[in-house]
This record gives sequence, C-alpha cells and structure tokens, in this order.
Amino acid sequence: MNNNNEKVFKQRLDLYWQSISSYAIIMVVYSIIKGSIEAGEFSMTLQDPIVILLQIFIIITSVALLFQAVKGRTVIFGKDHIVFKSRLGEKKYNISDISSLFVSKQNFKNKIPTRNRLFKMRIKNRRRLIRIRPSSFHNDVELLESLLNLKKRIAKS
Repeated sequence: MNNNNEKVFKQRLDLYWQSISSYAIIMVVYSIIKGSIEAGEFSMTLQDPIVILLQIFIIITSVALLFQAVKGRTVIFGKDHIVFKSRLGEKKYNISDISSLFVSKQNFKNKIPTRNRLFKMRIKNRRRLIRIRPSSFHNDVELLESLLNLKKRIAKS
C-alpha cells in the first residue's frame, strides 16, 4: 500500500527461475546417466544433442527472465484510476475511460473464485484490449478482488 491509498501489484517471475532450475537439473541428470566411467575417471557428455537443446532452453529462459526483471511490470489501483507501469513508461486510465471489463468464465466445479481467470479491459479510444491475468502478479487474491470490485464499479456507472 502506498500513502495515497493505492494498491501496488508487481509481476511474478517465479515461473522463469523454476523453469531454469528444472532444465538444469534434467541436463545434469541426463549428462551423468549418459556419461561414462573409464579407468577410474568420470566423464560427462556435453556434446549430446539433448544436452545442447537443454542448454539452449536454459539460455532462452534466462534471457526472458532478465528481460522481464528489467521491464518490472506493475499494476497500481488508485481510488479513481488504474496505472500500468513498467520501466519503459506508465499508462494511467481513469475509471471513466474504461468502457467494459470482461471476465473469463469460472470453473463451476470449484465454487471458490479462481486466480487463473483472465480479465480483458476495453478502454475508450483504444482498439486493443488490455489483458490482466491475476495469477501473474504477487498478491493475486487481492488483485482478483480489486478487479472484481472495478467490474462492479464499471457496471454501476
């Protein structure tokens, strides 16, 4: 919470480092299994096509993690506005500028509101929709509640 009664939600980067660690573990285990013990020495194969492919995955995921960390996306909910902020800039939309907010359907087996829903926000004088997935941000339950409250406020006006 900021001093101005704003709620700040930062993007999660957990998926990237979890992918990097799982690719690295798979690569090491595969290299050990594929390696050989000759004359009392252990050798790992790093020139195997599968190991090279896993190394490429690790490099690509590391670059994506670095890019997203530098970008630093955040969503800020204020009393009468919503701000989409990154290192490259920020866009502020007043509640009156939002024409509609669509919510993906909820799984009816589970009565609890799920965090994996997708919100699509239509802004006046903008062609493309803004998509927000609460599970991609820290404090996703609170972000989900803020988006549902925003939807109710838009429906009233």
